[in-house]
This record gives sequence, C-alpha cells and structure tokens, in this order.
Amino acid sequence: MKEQIYSLRIDAVHSLCVKEFYCEKSFDNQKQPILLIHGATIASELWVNDYKQYSWCHRLASLGYHVFTCDLLGFGMSKADISLLKITDTRATEMSKHAVKLIDHILHTTSHDKLSAIACSWGTVILTEILTKKNHNISKAVFYAPISYDSNAANYWLKKYESIPINNIGEKSGYVSVDANNFIARWDEEIPAEDKSTWRNDKVLMSIINNTTFNSATKNSSFLVPSGPLEDLADIFSNKIIHHPKRIKTPSLVIRASHDLTSTEKSSRDFFNSIQSSEKTYCEIKNGTHFALLEKTMEKIFAQTLIFLENNKKHK
Repeated sequence: MKEQIYSLRIDAVHSLCVKEFYCEKSFDNQKQPILLIHGATIASELWVNDYKQYSWCHRLASLGYHVFTCDLLGFGMSKADISLLKITDTRATEMSKHAVKLIDHILHTTSHDKLSAIACSWGTVILTEILTKKNHNISKAVFYAPISYDSNAANYWLKKYESIPINNIGEKSGYVSVDANNFIARWDEEIPAEDKSTWRNDKVLMSIINNTTFNSATKNSSFLVPSGPLEDLADIFSNKIIHHPKRIKTPSLVIRASHDLTSTEKSSRDFFNSIQSSEKTYCEIKNGTHFALLEKTMEKIFAQTLIFLENNKKHK
C-alpha cells in the first residue's frame, strides 16, 4: 500500500493536508479516483484508521481505487492561525472552493477527467455546494448522513452554535474546543445498547481520539475544530436554505443509519427526494448511529457504497 501525505496550497496563506492512497498490486486505472470528504468534528481520521478493517482509504485502495482525502482548512494538520481564522473562513461555501482545487489536483495527478465523491454529515453540505455548480467533475456522489432540516434535530445544534465563545473583537470565535469525553458521550447517546462495544470497537474509537488529538491544534485536554460548520448547521436547523440538493443531477446514493439523531429519517428522505437525478438510491442501515462509518455496521455501508460505485446500471 502506497500512502502519501503532503500539503496542497489553496491560497497565498493556507494549505490543505492531503492524504493519498493506492495499492500497486491491485491498482486499476480504469476505475475513477475517489475523494472522501469529512464532517464537522473528526477530520481525515474519519476515513483513515489504524485498524485497516475500519479504514475507508485503505479498504478502497486495496480494491484498486486511487483514493484521496484531506483535512479541510482549520482541521487536523491543515492548521490555521487561531487568532486570524474567522468563522466565515470555514463555512461550506468557502470549503467547497478549496475542495474544487483539490479535485483539480486529483484529476491532474491521476490523468482522469472525472472522480467519485463520498461525503459524511456536514461534508454533504460541501459536496452539495460543488455539485450545484456548473462544470463540476464528479460522476457519482455518495451522501452518508446528509444534513437537512428537521425540528427534532435542531435543538442540539442551535445550542452548539450559541455556545461558540466570543473573541476579543466581539465576534464568534473561529475555533471551538472539543472535549474527547464529551465527543464519546454524544456518540454513546445514540447507541441503545448498554454495552457500547456491541456496536463500536473500542480500539477503533481510541485510534480516532488519539490521532485526532495528536494531529490537531489543542487547548488543555481538548482538540480544536473550526466553528464555520456550526454556523452552517445552525442555519440549516433554523430552516434557512444554504445548500440546494434540488439542483443535484449527478447519480447519487443517500445512506442513513437507523439511530442517527442528526440525519433523521425525515430529513434524509427530504434530501433524497430533492435530488433531481434519475439515477439515485436511498438506503437505510439498521443498528447504526451518526458515526456508523466507524461502527461494526460499517461493512453494510461499505458494501452498499461499493455496489453503487461499481454498478453502471441506472439507480432509482
């Protein structure tokens, strides 16, 4: 397995940390490259895990794909000056511009003219932004836990937005702290089993926490993430329209896990029904949470994703 980590300049000041994977033995250049886009809390560690069974980048590369992910601006190893980064710098509208530059880099690197994209949670807002622009280069899109309005999910995310600290110039800070124990508690809340290990591998969990903490900017015992995503989520859960799935005409797969309290059945269905592509599939996975990409049920999500990526027939 070939793994590369490098910086990609996106403007005069900032760079993205890019992670690239391919397997020389199984590499198939006929397969389009894949870009994986993370969500609002865990960066590329969502897709790259020490335990390879749960590592999407390693699994896809072993099947012949040329795979790319990154830490979006302000996340993980794509650090930015905490004192200078504004909340507006890391909203989906800006992040989608950075992602387009990464897509251009991927297509140049691989000599392909199209790629497939897989996004999770807030990352689906970014992917939607890209797909609603003219002349995008994405042939297939996978939306795991898509973000759309639901009053039942609104209370949690509006409180998170309200809790963003005010900086010394009277604006909401560009970063927020994430306490690892609070992150785990939020995950635990969605798992109905008393023994959480029946749904989630504890070693995988600690890989996520340890690598996120190691790679990210930190404050005391917490890791820092940009606050732009929280403003996006606050707008969406206030029923403001900031992204437009109804403009998506690309073949799409929408996946939701049954115990997800953020991407509810109603909001996921609404998102799916808005997509205008004639080739689209909706899939609900049992016994999974918002973080099911890293749970034992991820095998079902991975299998459905692979069927979609490798099937040339129309999806309805």
